[in-house]
Amino acid sequence: MSSASSSHDRVNLFRLLNRLETFSSSRSLEGKSYWDIRKLNEDAKYARDLLDRVIRSEGDGTDSSIYDSFETKLNKISMSLILAQSTTPPISPIPTYSLPPPPSSSSSAAARASSASTSSTSASFRTASLLSNATRKNSLSNPTSMLSQPNAVMPSSPPVASPEIIEKEQQESHLFPSHSSSGLPSGTELNPDQEVKNMRDELLGGSWDRLGYGSEKKDAAETDGGARAVVGQGTVSGSSSKIQDELTEQLAQMAAQLRKNAVHFSTSLEAEKPLLEQGAALLESNFSKLTGSQTRLGQVSTKGRSNTWLVLGACLVVCLAWVWMFVIIRLT
Repeated sequence: MSSASSSHDRVNLFRLLNRLETFSSSRSLEGKSYWDIRKLNEDAKYARDLLDRVIRSEGDGTDSSIYDSFETKLNKISMSLILAQSTTPPISPIPTYSLPPPPSSSSSAAARASSASTSSTSASFRTASLLSNATRKNSLSNPTSMLSQPNAVMPSSPPVASPEIIEKEQQESHLFPSHSSSGLPSGTELNPDQEVKNMRDELLGGSWDRLGYGSEKKDAAETDGGARAVVGQGTVSGSSSKIQDELTEQLAQMAAQLRKNAVHFSTSLEAEKPLLEQGAALLESNFSKLTGSQTRLGQVSTKGRSNTWLVLGACLVVCLAWVWMFVIIRLT
């Protein structure tokens, strides 16, 4: 086994040396990367281990000049690989990406100033529109106060914004939600029904509710809701009672079926009881017969053994008598 392994090591050493000589030349190493040169260096170390193993396995009777030439070749190859590895810098296989340059202070300041001016303009426009709506609502809801004040000034129409401001507001409404662009919190937003009610109050001056139409509708809605709640409760209670009745009926049917099964099982057991008793009697009689036959078989076996021994003894006596007679006749 050692000779076979040494021959394999020798063949591998020759092949590895030829390959290292081919790849370790200066022209071949020019286009190699750091990691390829490092792999070749590891192969050179493995070739040196193979050389040491072959020398140890063959002993002192081998020609040392061949292995000395192999060692000099390995030294030259190792030196060239170490020199190439030191001159070739390692390149990371993971690509590195450069970070984008930070924005300049002038551009960031201009962007902040433009956003601040746009937000302030939109906020002022919305505040003015809210104030004008509130003033008009108060004036329409209290016409007598306006008549009693001769110097009262009628509420002016809301300020008309320029096309540039309107365009900026439309862009902001597309980019941001309504609660973030306005100065009001999200809890103060009105639903569509409330907006319709406010518009109606502004047009009629609150007279609709004072006349009682709103309260009548509210009372009718409350009455309708109460009736619906009562009907719903009655429906739910009726359905629950119906389900309970159905479950009770099913449980009663199951109890009756279980009772019938118990009665049928008891009657079948009573009908099969005499059969079981007959089977037990037959088993007892068979057991007694088996015991009697066992005693008889024992007696027969003892008789057979005794007869056998008697026959064998008689044969043995006859043989002895014949031999004795033959001896007496020969001697006399």
